[in-house]
Amino acid sequence: MLTVDPKIPIPLHLDVAVAARIASHLSAAYPLEACGVLIGSDSQDGRRVVDAIPVENAWPTQSEKARRFILDPQHQLRIERSLDGTGKSLIGFYHSHPDHPAEPSAFDLEAAWATYSYLIVRVSRDGAQEMRSWLLDDAMGRFIEQRVEQRLSDSLTPTPVGSDPTPQESAWGRDVPRGKI
Repeated sequence: MLTVDPKIPIPLHLDVAVAARIASHLSAAYPLEACGVLIGSDSQDGRRVVDAIPVENAWPTQSEKARRFILDPQHQLRIERSLDGTGKSLIGFYHSHPDHPAEPSAFDLEAAWATYSYLIVRVSRDGAQEMRSWLLDDAMGRFIEQRVEQRLSDSLTPTPVGSDPTPQESAWGRDVPRGKI
């Protein structure tokens, strides 16, 4: 994992196809918050996202899902175990902010863990509008923005929806409509 140093920008390298699938997933859930995990690896030049896996918003109260989300810890554990020995790991989380800025809320800060990237997407009825990433500066108790660099890649192999993802597979098919990002 990368160490967070607020003086040094740590880029998040995000495949444009992965960004489009994230935008599509979060836009489809509007007006509710939706969420998922970011899969990838860390290197000297930053953090590279090679896949994103949507996870059900397990917030217990349906009426609050428009402004809250939580991941099922058992689902997260299954994803992490599937990555053992692959050189890839769960490097962050993504979620939507329906009709609100792509900035962490006070609730996001309370729930955040150091070392993970937090990709937040502002969505509206018109789809995904803005995508920004954040890292927790644990020592200061605040988020710092992480530069997002979108890149082209054809290294992703999709998994049919409904099957368990393995490290080389994605939870989406190739024919996912692009978001407005």
